[in-house]
Amino acid sequence: MNIRHTLLAGSVVLALASLTACGSTPPVATAAPAPAVQQTASAQAASAAYDFDMDVFHPVVARNGMVASEQELASQIGLDILKAGGNAVDAAVGIGFALAVALPNAGNLGGGGFMMVHDAKTGKSVALDFREVAPSKATRDMYLDAKGNVVDGKSLYTHYAVGVPGTVAGMEHALKSWGTLPLSRVIAPAIELADKGFPVSETLARSCSKRRRTWASGLPPRPSSGRTANP
Repeated sequence: MNIRHTLLAGSVVLALASLTACGSTPPVATAAPAPAVQQTASAQAASAAYDFDMDVFHPVVARNGMVASEQELASQIGLDILKAGGNAVDAAVGIGFALAVALPNAGNLGGGGFMMVHDAKTGKSVALDFREVAPSKATRDMYLDAKGNVVDGKSLYTHYAVGVPGTVAGMEHALKSWGTLPLSRVIAPAIELADKGFPVSETLARSCSKRRRTWASGLPPRPSSGRTANP
């Protein structure tokens, strides 16, 4: 797995020029509004798996550390890791694995991500790129039909949508490079969530219900208890 690093050396300086004009102020040109993006039916279905309708703005004050994620259980796991003596990278990796369980529509092991790390001891900031990449046999026009039109859903719901994942390699690399706790410690809470189950949001429940028929056949029907577990 080729994990890409970028050292952010130096800073970007924005030069602000003060212009003095005589007479009246010239009119300011305004750009025409950009046309609205039209989503396909498949794209609309995919976006429905996210909790856009939930209230996510809750002011919080902290003195020694803070954790934020899209899923409360994952955030609590990160906070617990900090309280147990872990550093920010330990908490971030623990949250990442927890999101793969508790927020499967976004957090995942089959995808990838990015991480920004600032090392206070060396003063260096590092950008870690472990985003998933296209398979070696992917082609430029693989999502187009014979006439050059996009095939709705082919890049979302077919085997052609699969990329080579980088999540596990990236988070393990970050933990080894900047963390203080072993992988077994930071991944344990995610394993417990997957094993014992957890309360799900209405959005995730609807998403799971729609995709139940695509899950592995032979599994017994699960009762509608408001909890789920990853088999």
